[in-house]
Amino acid sequence: MIYALIDNNTIKVGPRDYHVGFFNDYLQSKNISFEIPFPPPTDNSVIKITDEISIVPVQIKYSSEPHIITEQLAGPFYEITNDLVVGTYNIAEVNIESAKNKFKEFIANVRYNKENTVIKVTIQDTEVSILTHRGTNRDFYTQTYLLMNDNDVKLVKFPIENVWLSLTKADFLSILNSINTTVQSAFDWEHQQLLLLENADKTSLETQYNDIINS
Repeated sequence: MIYALIDNNTIKVGPRDYHVGFFNDYLQSKNISFEIPFPPPTDNSVIKITDEISIVPVQIKYSSEPHIITEQLAGPFYEITNDLVVGTYNIAEVNIESAKNKFKEFIANVRYNKENTVIKVTIQDTEVSILTHRGTNRDFYTQTYLLMNDNDVKLVKFPIENVWLSLTKADFLSILNSINTTVQSAFDWEHQQLLLLENADKTSLETQYNDIINS
């Protein structure tokens, strides 16, 4: 439970967790001496200090959950009574350009996960798992392939299956082609999503978002 100190029907401290020090600071600024109970009443009742000043429990309400891309919470808007403060958050639309910029970040994150994933590749009649992640993993296959002669063979461990294979240069090329296909597919997907986004309105943004998270 959170509380607010109200003075003459106006919130002066809070809403916040129950904290004797913060409430006392306000009372001292008004030259009021009062022993604030700690812990607060177990029944969440009002702590009456003067006719105008009291510490009142606060209840927060949400009209609904905002859409993660196109909406945001507005508020809280407080209604103050003698024994309760009710703060209500309403739903407000996000400016369409701001929503699009937020959606672009979301699309980029989804593309990143599509790009950096685990794929299955069959090498020498053995299915193995390949990480397509940026950096060391892609660099390993690329650099090894570039440095190999046509007749070279490299012993490689595939840790997910705990399998060792002696890979030829052709095997490395096959792995790189699979990685590149996955990576390119991810960027093609992002580009297509951005094209859809160009002329989108609130409704189509929400539909596009739902299609992505449900795919």
